[in-house]
Amino acid sequence: MLTGISAGCVIGSSTGDDLIRRLAPTSSRQLACEDYGIDGPPGRKCSYFAAGSSQEVLTILYNGLKGEHMATSCDGNSEDGYTITGTKKGMWVEAAVIPSGYVTVGDQGAEFDSPGWSGTRSDIPAGTVGLWIEADEYDSRSLYGGKACDDPSLFAQ
Repeated sequence: MLTGISAGCVIGSSTGDDLIRRLAPTSSRQLACEDYGIDGPPGRKCSYFAAGSSQEVLTILYNGLKGEHMATSCDGNSEDGYTITGTKKGMWVEAAVIPSGYVTVGDQGAEFDSPGWSGTRSDIPAGTVGLWIEADEYDSRSLYGGKACDDPSLFAQ
């Protein structure tokens, strides 16, 4: 189901919104969400502060994507953060776990570690990580690179 129409183009995704709500850790605090789709498929992106370590939050996301019967791929390291991608027919999800830094929340949503963005800037609080989850209604999109999300070497870096 689609959630908005702008200048004749469909934007937003209630399907994506529902999926993001199921995937977001219960210990998270939502910062902002944004709808898009004018130049591509309908989608939604939400940003959070999530309690726990990068590994804990990534594991929650991985288990959630597996529960949605999605193929997954993970990449990253403990210093820069991790990304996880999930895909199945009709839906593509990408999420990033950011271990430290700051977020800027503005009219256009929220961005982590983005100098030059206008809005309210806040440090990622101790005991939490930054998190964004994006869900798009692609007919099909393949995974790219990365490792198996349950590969212990992912966190050995």
